Amino acid sequence: ATRVQDVTLDNLHEGVAVFGADGRLKLANRAFAKLWALDEAALVGNVHLADAIEAMRPFRQDVEDWPAFRDRLAGRLLGRRTGRGRIERSDGSVLDYATVPLPDGAVLLGYLDVTDGVRIEEALLERAQAFDLLHDEAVARGELTAAPAPALTVSRRVLRVLLALAVGAVGGGLAVALASALLRWVTATLV
Repeated sequence: ATRVQDVTLDNLHEGVAVFGADGRLKLANRAFAKLWALDEAALVGNVHLADAIEAMRPFRQDVEDWPAFRDRLAGRLLGRRTGRGRIERSDGSVLDYATVPLPDGAVLLGYLDVTDGVRIEEALLERAQAFDLLHDEAVARGELTAAPAPALTVSRRVLRVLLALAVGAVGGGLAVALASALLRWVTATLV
């Protein structure tokens, strides 16, 4: 890789690695090393995919039969199938991943830490459920009609859109702070 490619890769927030058809690491960025707690020096070597998967083991304590899981994963990755999904790691973080076969027989792995967005979504759902419960209790007491006011339904939809935009635009801790402020405002406004 050229110097420009190396700098570009190392400035991505996504963890990126490319393993060749022989299963050996061809390139990776610092974010990949950080996400999987790998020694950056190992990334310049000829690390085999099986060793990289083994280094991920501490983050996958939910896997009961590790050898079988490792072999299936290595086979799937080297089998050159496109894939994407989400990993909930044992450290509480959540990663979205994608695997992309490349024309030369290699496979590109990409990982993105989406923990903050997932936590915001969970908080939003909890607030919406609490709001719905308050609404149902008020209906049971005869204080409200059974159907929520259209303005409240629209406001909840708008809140979800705003939070999605906030997470996508700013990410990280700033998105959490922004989402918390929005949740406080909406809760105070709608209740």
